[in-house]
Amino acid sequence: MNLFDPNKIERDEFGFFSHPDCPGGDEGIDIRPALAMMGFEAKLVEMPDDHTYDSIEYPGEEDRGGHIGARDWNPKPPQVGNWLLASIYDTEDYGPVALFVRAIPDPKRERLLDGFLLSESNSKQEKKMDAARRFGKRGWWSEAQCSDEFLKELLICSVADNDWISVANYAAMLDFRNTHGRFVPPRNQLGK
Repeated sequence: MNLFDPNKIERDEFGFFSHPDCPGGDEGIDIRPALAMMGFEAKLVEMPDDHTYDSIEYPGEEDRGGHIGARDWNPKPPQVGNWLLASIYDTEDYGPVALFVRAIPDPKRERLLDGFLLSESNSKQEKKMDAARRFGKRGWWSEAQCSDEFLKELLICSVADNDWISVANYAAMLDFRNTHGRFVPPRNQLGK
């Protein structure tokens, strides 16, 4: 099966399109992880500043000050390689951009997906821990405040609830304790 067949490109009256093989997503959602799972890496190309384009208005969006059309723009691939055009769309910050994709070999694909996984997981874990602190939860590092057994119970409950970010947090807490011990200096000695 050949994905991103150039013969399936159908631009609308403003010059925009999304290839039918392109994973869907809400505006602002990073589709690069989904593309990597499909075996592709992605690069964005912005419309050059010197390109002549028309300012257009979408029906019902006159209050946004118009959008930039891309009818006459034929974006060039980002670099040497077998890049395929996957989408042309308008952005608030950069105007029209083109999304190009190309197949990646499995070893690079693994590293790319590992990077997406770690970055996204870390972000979600931080948010979950920040929320817990706002609700007064503290002291995971202290056996006196939070025993290993209690952390293990929380981890098991999180598995049952399919709360995988909490599972990762509790497992990381237990691993940190196992690796570094449980002692933390008194507050007045921190930073000295």
